[in-house]
Amino acid sequence: MNDRQQETETEGLARTGAFHIARAVDARVETLFEIVSEPDLFRDWQLGESAFECLEFGHDFRPGGISFFRTRVGPDVEVRCTATISRIVPNKRVEQSCRFELNGRLAWSHSATLSFTPLGAGARIDYVEEAVMIAEGETIARRRDTSEHFINQLGFMAIDLERRRRTATSDARAI
Repeated sequence: MNDRQQETETEGLARTGAFHIARAVDARVETLFEIVSEPDLFRDWQLGESAFECLEFGHDFRPGGISFFRTRVGPDVEVRCTATISRIVPNKRVEQSCRFELNGRLAWSHSATLSFTPLGAGARIDYVEEAVMIAEGETIARRRDTSEHFINQLGFMAIDLERRRRTATSDARAI
């Protein structure tokens, strides 16, 4: 595991920082990229087993495209995430800028790069983010923890997707 983090405070108004998360997974880069690029798989990755009520979702996976979701977290909190995809290198890299709003107010924004590299029979995931935290109580450490969860979920989802596909292929051969 190679995780790095840096955080600074800017005149007491916002905190800025950057971090890097690296993971090795037993799944191919093509499967990881498919999850990131295909709307239904992307939605499952981002919102799949959450307790959030999804109010709105879209995933226009192309340079200049917008991915977004709006969820309700309990009775009093609405979250909106809007990401603009700036660069895509198929099966290798996705670059985006993103903003998160809580109840209509900007909480933080970030730019991020998600990269996939073949590693033996699997892949290495690298996630690098630079963030500006606006909302009180939001920190780079908390943002990193959330990102670690999503990167881990991406790996688990890819492994499970490949396992299910192998099982389906084996079952089809047996018939």
